[in-house]
Amino acid sequence: MARPSEGQQGWWLCDPVAGATLADLIDRYLQDVPRTWGRSKAMSIELLRKELGDVYLSKLTANTLREWIDKRLKLGTGGVTVAMYLSALSTILQFGKHARPLNIDSNLAKEARAALAYRGINTRPAERSREPNADELDKLFAYWKDKGTRQKIPMETIVRLALATTMRLSEICGLRLEGIDRDNKTVIIRQRKHPTKKTQNDQLVPLPPKAWTNLAPLLEGPKKGRVLDATRSRLLQPLPVRLRHAESRTSTFTTAGTVPWASSSALAWTFKRCPC
Repeated sequence: MARPSEGQQGWWLCDPVAGATLADLIDRYLQDVPRTWGRSKAMSIELLRKELGDVYLSKLTANTLREWIDKRLKLGTGGVTVAMYLSALSTILQFGKHARPLNIDSNLAKEARAALAYRGINTRPAERSREPNADELDKLFAYWKDKGTRQKIPMETIVRLALATTMRLSEICGLRLEGIDRDNKTVIIRQRKHPTKKTQNDQLVPLPPKAWTNLAPLLEGPKKGRVLDATRSRLLQPLPVRLRHAESRTSTFTTAGTVPWASSSALAWTFKRCPC
């Protein structure tokens, strides 16, 4: 994949062989580095390989990334997501230079990410400012109850747990019966999200009374397995429901499904697909 670099500067580095592409480097990264990263990084790597994989390593420049960023922005990708893609690319380029070692500019993605701020592109997610009110929640709960036996996924329970605990959707769906202490009213949340530590983040968390009230009815029967018969991927599948059109961004439900005030990712997900 590489040949010795000429010249004194960076004499320990090897120039990429002719024809070596970014896809080749990504494949090597996936082969050599233990997969301790989460869902977001995995999706970022997959997209980078698909859209930039054909670029020759010797031709990968700041202009290449700038044109790709422009394309992504025109497609409607937000600044936060673009920054996430560039962070994943930066890790791969750093791996290529320091672990292979290849004579490539490992700071390309890092500098492209820093340049977003100078273009007025926000790379920080907006904070949610409020929770849904009781009337809004009642509309959701009534809709699910009206579906009767056709409503297989316990959506009301998921939303009530999200409100009471602020747990993420994946954390709620990942609750297991063997991780619940009925006497002390605690649960083990597995692989809780952490800004730097990506693995072994299981946490023992006490449940507030409201959360326990909603969880307790689900604990009857088996002592092992999932608490909820639902997975995050299943919940994120498109649902055959109609989104209510809204005329303003301040409306409770919007055509785009944006809910900047939901109290947790599980609740935000719920309102994105609200049929009310």
